[in-house]
Amino acid sequence: MLITPPYAIDIGDRTVKIAQLVPRRRWDPQHASPHLHTCAEHELTEGWVVNGAVTDPAALAAFLGRAIARASPWFLRSPHAVLTLPEARTFLTTITVAADEDRATAVRRAVHATIPVNADRAVISTRAIAGADDRIVVAAAPADVVESYAALLRRFGVTLIACTVESDALARAVAFVQSKPQPTIILDLGATRTGAIIASGPLVAASVTIPVSGTALTATVAARMRIDPAAAEHAKCAADLARVPSDDLAATAIAGALAPLVAEIRRLRMFADSHLPASVRPTRITLTGGGAALSGLDRFLHEQTRLPVDRFTLPPAVTAGLRAPMATHTERLATVFGLGLIALDPATALAE
Repeated sequence: MLITPPYAIDIGDRTVKIAQLVPRRRWDPQHASPHLHTCAEHELTEGWVVNGAVTDPAALAAFLGRAIARASPWFLRSPHAVLTLPEARTFLTTITVAADEDRATAVRRAVHATIPVNADRAVISTRAIAGADDRIVVAAAPADVVESYAALLRRFGVTLIACTVESDALARAVAFVQSKPQPTIILDLGATRTGAIIASGPLVAASVTIPVSGTALTATVAARMRIDPAAAEHAKCAADLARVPSDDLAATAIAGALAPLVAEIRRLRMFADSHLPASVRPTRITLTGGGAALSGLDRFLHEQTRLPVDRFTLPPAVTAGLRAPMATHTERLATVFGLGLIALDPATALAE
């Protein structure tokens, strides 16, 4: 019997990405890695999702059902899905387990002390940091948030079998494309915020949200150049940060607006140096998200941090079935691709 892979669904406030990652064919050397058989991105009607909360589940469920039906051929239709929980409603921290307490007690203590959720009504995942047996990464989300998304999928006949925090999906995607796992700061530059993650292989050791976004950068360019938002968006995309300082007003404005991002990278490195074992201290930066396509951003951040900087890029074998521009701008697909990897092994996710 053919078992179809679950859908990977990444729901944001403004867009949704839907993918199916097909396992590699063990008997076929031409398909030595999993590949994205289905991958689609759609804009959502404003107000359907607000800060991670689904405000119109009936409309959103109907939209998702139609989007999946269009994207997935009948022979790959699946009754199951995995998804990312909204970043605004999930929490992640690293704790130290005292010598005289057990792991479960330490986790509950940490949740009560540092995470604004009720431990008795939360979905919690824990993982030890390699090389530091007393350091535990704790991810948590309110149980009612998980149930609201499970109910959303049930509206169009799909069962949620696993969910995870966005940083976990990103870490798995970046680990997949690295030739060997390296401690990395993953910068996920989105339209409404930037996530900064310390990861070593698929393990996330720290995650913060930075108030730098594509929308804010466009507004900065518009104000600096005194142009309307549409023209500012075009100027932003045409700017080259590798030329800063220069007479490129858009690039200069963007560079100034990126100061909080550079400062947060420095704080993350200081945190890693003082709280994490050497094996997890970041040695490079990987850019993901739509903002990763900004010209010269890799060089700009290298000059500011002295760390090697690269953009997330999926190998051609993974994207062979996709059309441009999606197949050529894979930095936008990091989260949903990592989620697809979890779909192939849902037992490793936050909740089942």
